Amino acid sequence: MKRLIFLPILIGLMCGACSRKSPMDAGFEKIDMLCDTDPHIAMSMLDSIDYGALSTADRHRYDLLSIKSRDKAYVRHTSDSLVLDVVEYYDGHRKSGLYPEALYYGGRVYSDIGDLPTALEFFQKALNAMPDDNYDIKSKSKILSQTGRLLESLRLHSQAIPYIKESISLSYVINDSASLFYDEMLLSSLYINCDSLQQADHHLTEASRYSSIMQPEDIALLETEKASLYLGRGDIDSALISVRPSLQSADTLCRNLALSVATNIYKAAAKSDSAYICAKELALSPCFNNRIYGLSALFSAELSSALPKDSIAFFVQAYNKHMEEYINRYEVQDSLIQNSRYNYSQHLRYRNQAEQEKMKIERQRNRAVVYGGLVTVILILIWIGMKYRNLRKKCLKFMSEANLLKAITPVRRIIGCKNNAIVSESICCEVINEPLSEGEQLRKDLLDDINRQSTDSDREPADSTVVERLKTFISQEKCIPAKDRTIWKDIEEAIDDVTSGFHSKLMVLTLGRMTQNEYEVALLIKCGFKPKEISILLAKAKSTVAERRSALSNKIFGEVSGNKQLDKIILRL
Repeated sequence: MKRLIFLPILIGLMCGACSRKSPMDAGFEKIDMLCDTDPHIAMSMLDSIDYGALSTADRHRYDLLSIKSRDKAYVRHTSDSLVLDVVEYYDGHRKSGLYPEALYYGGRVYSDIGDLPTALEFFQKALNAMPDDNYDIKSKSKILSQTGRLLESLRLHSQAIPYIKESISLSYVINDSASLFYDEMLLSSLYINCDSLQQADHHLTEASRYSSIMQPEDIALLETEKASLYLGRGDIDSALISVRPSLQSADTLCRNLALSVATNIYKAAAKSDSAYICAKELALSPCFNNRIYGLSALFSAELSSALPKDSIAFFVQAYNKHMEEYINRYEVQDSLIQNSRYNYSQHLRYRNQAEQEKMKIERQRNRAVVYGGLVTVILILIWIGMKYRNLRKKCLKFMSEANLLKAITPVRRIIGCKNNAIVSESICCEVINEPLSEGEQLRKDLLDDINRQSTDSDREPADSTVVERLKTFISQEKCIPAKDRTIWKDIEEAIDDVTSGFHSKLMVLTLGRMTQNEYEVALLIKCGFKPKEISILLAKAKSTVAERRSALSNKIFGEVSGNKQLDKIILRL
């Protein structure tokens, strides 16, 4: 009993131990929050952790936070090996809730590597892995926004619009003003590229609502987008008014965008000197794409006259060099994308093979369990069937003996102890408790008593109402209704008026083995009906009636003695 008392306590301790969090969880949660506010401190905290002492789960959490902190700190990712390991681990541990985040950073890694199709695939998987309800709204908004930006980089402007719209709707729910500002501006840029200037103007106005909380460089980005919109409308004056302040306050990241927009505006305004200054700055930019754009602008028809003659050779040489570099870079990038796709397809193939092997083993195990269960059930059913058969035999034997003992008392009272004397109640009790051999002796006495009777004493029921009704049935070739037990009750009462204890005597003669069908045949024989008439009344074939008469004869005499002998016995009862 003491062991039983302590058993629930032991189970509770085991469950608590299983659900206990890792000691590193609190530290990891703090680092996770710092990734959004100060990623450099988060990186320093991660570097101070002993990586070799971590468990498997903590090691993968560390790797995910390492990728996240470096991404937030704008440290460019150069390899996908770490993030693939993280994604594969959390794919098998989805209850942790970190699988969508791991997929998202897989997309960020491939974006930095330059494999944009694979990055897009990871972002799509991250969206699919998000739960339908109770999801992190900020995380989903971030994934949607990055998907839209990636599609914009692939120049799939119309395809990017639905993702940015959904991201904006989620940002409204959590009132994320910064995300709303950037996404509204991006949506405006997408509509400009789709020539939907009215829609672009609407979203620029929405972005302006949050400009009061933004930094000066963000305001410069907003003014650059406005200048691009005005240029699309053909409003050159408004475009000039918007682009000039943006050139002065734009930071390093936005200045190149402002310079490219300003170049186009100045070219449209026929201000070739200003356009030349902006294009020249772009041509000398450290960014390869900006240099290509600046050199292309310098050699355009609008600026060819403003290009100094002593600088033409320099810019031509630079243009040829950068065009060749552009072609080489394109080929390298294309090769990189193809190689990444191949590597990822190989990764998926090996993973699918492993999953198929695992499923095959599980199917074999399940099949073995099912077959084992079926064999067990069959054996149990066979055992139950054998038990039931033996029990049924015993029950039938018991019922037969009980029916015989039940029939003995009134028969002994009728025929007495070989002299038709009525026995006392004490004798009846003794007879009931007699063994089955006494029943056989009583059957022999009853047969002797019947055989001593002369044919003149053969009896049958008088012309009662029920007998006349049965004769009408026969003349009309109708049978006794199967569900009408009233007729059979009337037949029994008519026979009891002539022969007392008819049923009990038959049970004694058959040692309690007479069936209901055989009893009905005996009743009709006692009424004086012939086999053909009995077959009409019972709606059975003559052969069926003959079989029942033979069975009843065999039970009475111990062997088939013929139907005439059976009819004689029944009529003399």
